[in-house]
Amino acid sequence: MKRQDIYKFVKPNSFHIWTDGSYRPEGNAACAYLIFSEEEQRVVHRSSFVSRGSTINQMELKAIGLALEYPGMENVIIYSDSAYAISCLTIWRKMWIHRDWKTPLGEPVKNRELIESIGKRIDELSVKFVKVQAHAGDYFNSVVDSMASGLTRSMVSDPSIKDGIYAI
Repeated sequence: MKRQDIYKFVKPNSFHIWTDGSYRPEGNAACAYLIFSEEEQRVVHRSSFVSRGSTINQMELKAIGLALEYPGMENVIIYSDSAYAISCLTIWRKMWIHRDWKTPLGEPVKNRELIESIGKRIDELSVKFVKVQAHAGDYFNSVVDSMASGLTRSMVSDPSIKDGIYAI
């Protein structure tokens, strides 16, 4: 969906969610998200998550999954710079379900558990996805990118940072 097309989905009770993941060598991975309420006209929640040993794709998905846990949302528009995460959750998931979670080559789908759990939540809500270009001037995408990449940089210099949620 193109950015200019989202306005037909925006309702007074809509929530806009920006997500991003970050990865540095040695398995330093993190993600971040923020939630903007259309009704309140403000950011109502933002958070980061650290997971050593995870991949960038896992973090892109995890950010979406964590954001969708926020209570009271109905109409949700998710902005992500991850074509992988968006495709997993909108196109490929349906195909994988029909193929019993196998790829076209017959191999098991990577990140199946994450995709399945997020998919269940997406099916409960009215969710639209917007692909944004990374580092291209989308203000909130820059914010979540900074949150996630800041954490991975910190992880590299401070091995004592533990896995888990870091509310900001």
